[in-house]
Amino acid sequence: MFAMDLQTQLSSEPTIKDVDIQQQFYRTSPAEVRLSIVKQVTNQLEFYIYSNVSITHIWLNIEDFFSQKSKFPREYREAAYALLKKYVSTQLNLSVVERFIFFKTIEGDSNDNTEIGARLQALSVLTDSGHNITGIENNVCPLLATWLQACHDQLNMSNVKSKPSCQKKYLKLSHSIFCYAANLIKFQFSTIKDEYAQLLVDVIIHICNTTTTQEVILDGLKILDATIRYCFVPKACIPDLVVLLCSTYVGSLSYTKQSKIASENLLRSHFFNVALDTLFRILRDHDTSAISIRGAVCIVRYTSLHESRFDFAVINANSAISILLTSLNFDEFTDLEIVGTVYAFLKNEAITKAFDHYAWNGIFEILIACTRYLPFSSTGTKEKLKSYSTTASLLHLYELILESVELIFSPTMLLQLNVPLFNFYSAIYPVLKTTQISHILSLYTTQHVGHPLNSHWIENLIFLRDHILYNSQNDELSLQAMQIIVDICSYLDENSVIDFKETVFREILEHLVSEERNNIASLIVNVYYYLYVKFKVFHFEDLVNFSKTMINGASTEHVALIGTSLLMKLFYYNYDHQNIDSLKIVFEEIMVIAQSQNLLCSCRLLCFRLLCRIRADVAGVIYINDSSQAKNESHSGEEKEEDNLPNLCYISSSVIDGTKPRIHRWGRPKLKRLVSIESKDEDVALFPSSWLLQIYKNIILHEIDWRVFEYLTLNLSEQLINRSLFENSCYQKWSLACKVCIHALRISCYEFPTSISKLLSAILMHLSRLITNSVLSVHILEFLCSLAQLDKLVSNFTDADYRQVFGVALKYIQHFSSSKNDANAHDTMKKSHSAYVLALAYNVLQIWFLVLRLNERKKYVPFIIRGLKLASENTTIDDLSLVQYDMMQQFCYSNTSIHNYASTPTDDKTESKTWVRGNTLLTIRSICGSGIMDIIVRRPTGTMQYTLYNKTNSRQDMLRSQMYSSQTSLPDDFSFCYPSAVLAYFTNSNGISATSRPLALANDDAVRRAISVFDRIPVIESHKAGLVYVGYEQTNEADILSNNRTSKNFDLFLQKLGNVCELKSKNGIFAGGLDRENDIDGKFAYYWRNRIVQLIYHCTTLMPTNLERDPQCTLKKRHIGNDFVSIIFNESGVDYDFNTIPGQFNFVNIVISPVSKPSGASSANSEFYKVQVLTRQEGSDFSPFIVPKVISADALPLIVRDTTLNAAIFSHIYHEGAGEYVHIWVERLRQIQRLHKRARESLQQTLGKSTSPETTAALEYSLEDIMVDFTTFL
Repeated sequence: MFAMDLQTQLSSEPTIKDVDIQQQFYRTSPAEVRLSIVKQVTNQLEFYIYSNVSITHIWLNIEDFFSQKSKFPREYREAAYALLKKYVSTQLNLSVVERFIFFKTIEGDSNDNTEIGARLQALSVLTDSGHNITGIENNVCPLLATWLQACHDQLNMSNVKSKPSCQKKYLKLSHSIFCYAANLIKFQFSTIKDEYAQLLVDVIIHICNTTTTQEVILDGLKILDATIRYCFVPKACIPDLVVLLCSTYVGSLSYTKQSKIASENLLRSHFFNVALDTLFRILRDHDTSAISIRGAVCIVRYTSLHESRFDFAVINANSAISILLTSLNFDEFTDLEIVGTVYAFLKNEAITKAFDHYAWNGIFEILIACTRYLPFSSTGTKEKLKSYSTTASLLHLYELILESVELIFSPTMLLQLNVPLFNFYSAIYPVLKTTQISHILSLYTTQHVGHPLNSHWIENLIFLRDHILYNSQNDELSLQAMQIIVDICSYLDENSVIDFKETVFREILEHLVSEERNNIASLIVNVYYYLYVKFKVFHFEDLVNFSKTMINGASTEHVALIGTSLLMKLFYYNYDHQNIDSLKIVFEEIMVIAQSQNLLCSCRLLCFRLLCRIRADVAGVIYINDSSQAKNESHSGEEKEEDNLPNLCYISSSVIDGTKPRIHRWGRPKLKRLVSIESKDEDVALFPSSWLLQIYKNIILHEIDWRVFEYLTLNLSEQLINRSLFENSCYQKWSLACKVCIHALRISCYEFPTSISKLLSAILMHLSRLITNSVLSVHILEFLCSLAQLDKLVSNFTDADYRQVFGVALKYIQHFSSSKNDANAHDTMKKSHSAYVLALAYNVLQIWFLVLRLNERKKYVPFIIRGLKLASENTTIDDLSLVQYDMMQQFCYSNTSIHNYASTPTDDKTESKTWVRGNTLLTIRSICGSGIMDIIVRRPTGTMQYTLYNKTNSRQDMLRSQMYSSQTSLPDDFSFCYPSAVLAYFTNSNGISATSRPLALANDDAVRRAISVFDRIPVIESHKAGLVYVGYEQTNEADILSNNRTSKNFDLFLQKLGNVCELKSKNGIFAGGLDRENDIDGKFAYYWRNRIVQLIYHCTTLMPTNLERDPQCTLKKRHIGNDFVSIIFNESGVDYDFNTIPGQFNFVNIVISPVSKPSGASSANSEFYKVQVLTRQEGSDFSPFIVPKVISADALPLIVRDTTLNAAIFSHIYHEGAGEYVHIWVERLRQIQRLHKRARESLQQTLGKSTSPETTAALEYSLEDIMVDFTTFL
């Protein structure tokens, strides 16, 4: 059916024929009619072939459809273009005239740009998509240029940009035009004249340069690439084309790849020379945009790296570096590209091998110039980059470049490029890594760039000094740099040393005072000293003055110490070379430093290390000894400070006079020109021994630094032995010096127990050699008494140490026994001191016997007994020896606490009987019918009670059960007891004798009263002392005694001084006269006790204060005024006067004052206190604190307590008229002896004259029966 219709149509005649068109179709016809005819003809063209004359006639008569003046609707033009496309599609070959007529109409269409798409479609059909432009060759390009510009203008209009749909339409249209143009260029561009081709290329370049649309730029670059590839680019367009390609070459946008392709094609074309000229002009003249210059750099880099890909446009690396130098410093991004290009070249081995000297210099010039953008730039300009990423990129590039430079440079290259290379390192140094700096340092050791034979050695050393030595953040690298400078000194000669000194080393010296790196400072001083010794380029006075500057103005202690070490080096140098004048100058400076308390302790100690080693032989010749104090320093228990000091030697790697120098040791040959005695020889100088002694004296009297005082104390004695050195300068008082030393040792036991414990054996040995000096007796024994109270110090004592202690005490007892009748009866103080020495000696025996371990005491008993017997040889044994013997028997096998408790029987049926045997009272009480017996043993050193019972007796079992059920816990004084102790309690304290027997006492009132009196005598030696707090600015007695508020310092002191007890409690504590019933003297008191002695403190701040009833505080003063010893805690801020609180019995005031004067009532905690003993009687010398001492707060309570106990004993002796010291145990012994005597007299009266010789012998004791060694049978 369809086929029949088609045949009918083809065979039928058209409604409008050719003749109708030619005769009836005119422009004057109505437009509607013409439009209808155009549409009908268009439709008929599908089935009917019109002649070209008819179609041309129609086209010429509808040209007014395209005129903007006619303002025909768009429908008219669309119908006309439809006719054109239909007609052209039916023609095999369009005539030139027809193509021209149609084209002119398309070209002349002046309607809206929105119809460009229809016109482009018509043109595409007319020219077969650009394949055939015959007749319109010179007209197509201008038309395309017009259309492209129009689209570009539309895309840049704001109303289009704001409408995505419109923008998309014009982008599509622009793309269509570019596609058409691409075909035109590929197939017909050769037929177009240059001026028209240039017009199109110029428009495309302009559009690409001005648009921001990536799609348009990409299409434009494709067109330009096609132009380059398939035909030719007008020569006049090449400069602008190159600029465009450069500006689009950089980045990572969609068109960048196409730009790189086009650039490569252009440089491979026959226009490469013009392109290269333009490229070089861009880099040289900087008359284009920054992005174009960056692109030019990238193109040059690409061309140089891929030289083989280009036949003609060859840019070798040497030329490239020269070209890049012209663009340097344009902007930071361009410079970044240039640095990247340099790195790319350095990575390419072939390129680096081809670099000539000028290229390398250019590279370093580029790299140095671009360091100004780095954040740590040393140029001072510190350009600010636009982004952190750019900074990071540049830093990363430099890191990579540095690695490449390390790998590339050979010794030959280094020799040629020394200056630019180190200039580069100088500029880039702040960002160098440790490994890279190490590589630079290796150039000095392997390539000897700092050797004087290197022509640039000074510049290289300046780099080493300025950048690595002083600007390195790595001390190890700085130390390596300084060591390199030290090593280079070994290669200096008379000519090069001047340049080295003035150009390199002088500035190093200027920095030395502020140098904080110890090792570097030491090396600098070594170089300084070496240059003086080897070349004499420095004056001796310069070195001395410089040393003083270092000591006084150094930034660190070690630098000051190095300055002192330099003085030592100068001393030994002049000492070795016998330069007497210089030696005197140095030695005077050393002595000035030693005595200057405002200088660092370490510097002064170094000077004293030299001064204390100076000796003189019998002829007075001065020399330095190196063995004298090694022994003393080894006792300090600490590392020698000298080990941490700079070595007193020359530079280890240097050569002096052709040989390696010997290392300086402390030992020196004798210097014959410096003597300690006067001489007439003009070449001899007198050693300033008097000045040296004056320094020592000032140190001992006024030194404020303990370390200096300690060092001098340890080492001065060895030097003082050398009498030849000081025999014309001083008078030596050895006894006074020994006493001071013993005081220092005693205080050191409290303050430095760890250090002093290692020296105790040697100390005891030396003290045992001094016991013949009576002046030292009190101080030696007080030292031993204090030492026994410090458990940590004696915990590691050996058998020899204990025997040393006991031996010292026994020697004094023996000496007293032999000389007690020689004392001046009228000199009370001397007699008091003598009695005090005896009391201290027995006190040493007692407390040290208790210090012994329980299982060790037995073996010392024979030693002590033998010593006591020697003291009593040819005389009767004194009471103190007897109680000492009893005390050893009491504690040899037991640690049981002693007491004087004996229960009183409550049962009337109790029978009691007492015997006396030797110095023991034995009482046995028996409860009738119970089988229970109480055995009470009373001895001078204590009372023990035992209860015996029969286990088989039911009543006894009941009593035992009751007794144990009521005992809820063991007593506080329970401790371990050897079985032998039980027997010891029943043994006569004078020993076992076959001829001795117990004597029964009469059971009468006199005996019972005597025993009752005995039981009331304490078994523990008891002392009392006042304890007074003096507040801020208090000097009046009433104000001081009325204090009921104290300070924190006083409270801390009390806590360690003793324990608190409640006065009303029945605790067996000695109250020292304090009220225990009515709280008259307060509720509490402080006390301290051990097994054999106790001390109660009359603390005024714990006693009630009632100023209304007792404004003078007489209730407090009745205790304080009757105390022999008072402890005064003085925080008044002024010196305490002995008579501030006067009292009849006050004899000793122990005044404690803070070292720092209080600033107010609430002063801060004090760490150190001044302790001074004030006595009523002048001439007392029983305490080290007669001369004030400074004690730490931690050691203060223990020292004061021990001093109080000793002062109480001395005061008691003095107030008793300097007679013997009656110990509480002696009083108990004498009570027993009285009962013993009464029993013997009663027995003799009973026996009468009928007494046999055997019986009489039984009543007497022989010397062998007394104080036998009980350990042999217990």
